[in-house]
This record gives sequence, structure tokens and C-alpha cells, in this order.
Amino acid sequence: MKKFAWQQIRLIDRVRWLRFILPPLLVLVVIFYQLSVAQALENNFGHSLSPG
Repeated sequence: MKKFAWQQIRLIDRVRWLRFILPPLLVLVVIFYQLSVAQALENNFGHSLSPG
């Protein structure tokens, strides 16, 4: 049985795969950041642009 190896895939196929996977992955990272990390920072330290 052959093992899956990234190096065995042709470059053009790797680029096509990344073009399909990366945009949704980046959306998920941004949503996770906004709903968890950014929200926790704002709750703990407040909005940096707000007066007083």
C-alpha cells in the first residue's frame, strides 16, 4: 500500500488543491479569532479607541 506524500503530487495539483482549501480555511481562522481571541481581549482591556 502506498503512503500519501505531498511530494508525490505534481506541483500544479498541489496549487489547485491549495486554491480550493486555503480560502475557507482562512475564513474559519478569522471567525475563530474574532469570536474568541478578539472578544476576550476586548472584554479584558476594552476597546483601545474608546475615550476614557
